Amino acid sequence: MPIFSVLFLIGFLNALQHNSTNLAIYYSECGFTKELIGLFCLLSFPFSAKILWAPIIDHVRLPFLTKSPRKAWFLVALMGIAFSFFLMATIDAASYTGLFALALFMLSIFAGCLYMVGIAYELESIPTASYSVGSSCLITGYRTGLLFAGAGVLYIAYIASWSSAFLICALLTVLSAIIMLMVQEPYRSYETLEARRNQLKSYPTVFQGIVQETFIQPCRRFLESGQWVQILSVIVLFKMADHMAKPMEGPFYLDLGFDKKDLALAAKTFGFASTIVGAFLAGKFLKGKNPYYAVAILSMIHALSESGCLIHSLIGKSYTLLYVTSGLSNLTGGMLITAFISLLWKSCDTAYAPVQYAFLWSLSAFATNLMACSGGFLAERLSWPGFFCTMLCIGVASSLTLLYIVAKARHNKILYLKQAT
Repeated sequence: MPIFSVLFLIGFLNALQHNSTNLAIYYSECGFTKELIGLFCLLSFPFSAKILWAPIIDHVRLPFLTKSPRKAWFLVALMGIAFSFFLMATIDAASYTGLFALALFMLSIFAGCLYMVGIAYELESIPTASYSVGSSCLITGYRTGLLFAGAGVLYIAYIASWSSAFLICALLTVLSAIIMLMVQEPYRSYETLEARRNQLKSYPTVFQGIVQETFIQPCRRFLESGQWVQILSVIVLFKMADHMAKPMEGPFYLDLGFDKKDLALAAKTFGFASTIVGAFLAGKFLKGKNPYYAVAILSMIHALSESGCLIHSLIGKSYTLLYVTSGLSNLTGGMLITAFISLLWKSCDTAYAPVQYAFLWSLSAFATNLMACSGGFLAERLSWPGFFCTMLCIGVASSLTLLYIVAKARHNKILYLKQAT
């Protein structure tokens, strides 16, 4: 199997578990309160901490496929994900909420493992000159996987059942595991693993070396960069209202009278296409611009685009407004997330770029989960118009705060340069 096809498959599988908005719809149909839906968002924390898998897959040798260490961990991740989806398909969340939560927690754990092994496969399977092509295949697979995890799963649940949708996800994962058994081990895996193990020999113990190289040194370089306040501000503020409101959109549209087919076509398929267009436009928008200002400005535009849900909550069910709201939200969201990813890469130290990027992305995911949880608490206590009006105010306020922090940092830097000269 061609390696670029493998990278496409890895991207697809990484996206398969990103179905939090679909799950919110499922929870709503099971009779969960909005507060409980928000709490269930916290079950994604293990995926947010996926960076912890990096030293494990590098230094723990499994008792099978000893000559293919990357492939062995890949199979562990895939079978864990498949088993988690199987449990979700067989457990009634309304009757056995705790068991379903455990299955979802397991899914998050093994998805984190898959993500980190996938990165290793990408870096070790192709020559450096082909990284751009490899990344393109990975992203294309990821986008395809997002479309299936969003519109595909939702439509299967509409024509069959949620159990059928989860079971198909499990079968796809098992099929992928069989395919991976026939794929060669990355040709640079032994060289990379040996280099990392030799790097740790300068430390008294392997554990101390792992802590230093994976956590302490990357964090020290990050704090020494002088930009950590701006970066952390961006992570917390750039999509604050969106992160709080997103898990509630599914239950909101169900309350308006839309069904899963409507949401699969409008919010997922049409929204997916809008996100792709937004990512393309962001490439044009970002040229020659300060990345911090770009994120702050796009954050404000995205916050204003979310007002569509507020209008929807006031006028009631409207298919036209559903498509307009979904289109604008995903268009501006695609631009914003592209600018955010670009900013993260530019903020990383070259010596520790992969680790720092994974760490910053994990921090962003932690913030997202906490905000999603708080959004559930607010939605439980407010009417839909009150909730989305609050989200609009939070979105505008957080964007203005981010603009102020970025402007102040730029002003202080100019003053410092003037004093230095």
